[in-house]
Amino acid sequence: MPLKGYKPTKEHKEHLSKSHLGYVMPERQKRRIGEALKGGNNTSFQKGHIPWHKGKEFSQMIGNSYAKGLEPWNKGTKGIIKANSGSFKKGHKIARDKDSWAWKGDNAGYSALHKWIYNPWCLGRPKICEHCGVTAKETKLYWANKNHKYKRDLSDWISLCAKCHKAYDKNKFGGKAKLWQVMVQTN
Repeated sequence: MPLKGYKPTKEHKEHLSKSHLGYVMPERQKRRIGEALKGGNNTSFQKGHIPWHKGKEFSQMIGNSYAKGLEPWNKGTKGIIKANSGSFKKGHKIARDKDSWAWKGDNAGYSALHKWIYNPWCLGRPKICEHCGVTAKETKLYWANKNHKYKRDLSDWISLCAKCHKAYDKNKFGGKAKLWQVMVQTN
């Protein structure tokens, strides 16, 4: 469809006429074009036009699938779970860690390593802050990476509360916190 206000050039008209050489328009299409040019039955918004669905029930409009008298395909299946080919099968082993197709090893990102460390087959949830001794019941605890290189080494993680974790990161990245000088020397 041409853009509004576009007037084809003489070369463009010649090119179009050459591209349509040998094309025979079907009679049905000629008739429709003629009706449209005359202002005949070309639109559904003319005065007195009756829509195709007027007086029909919904079931008639969408086909016979919901027509009266037909039994639905799922009648009598209430409470029955039908397994499909993608369902979990009994005895199926879930691929974890190195067996998983998405395993990246040490190339995993920051957030992926933090999710991995919280898994029950790794270190799980921290129970106690290794610096101040606060328990998980008192405050939320986090896993902090000791050397900030984020490798999949379970001995390279310590559990800390939010206050100690912040102080540890400040000390590691050149902050003024001196809280961790003793602990860093012992590890």
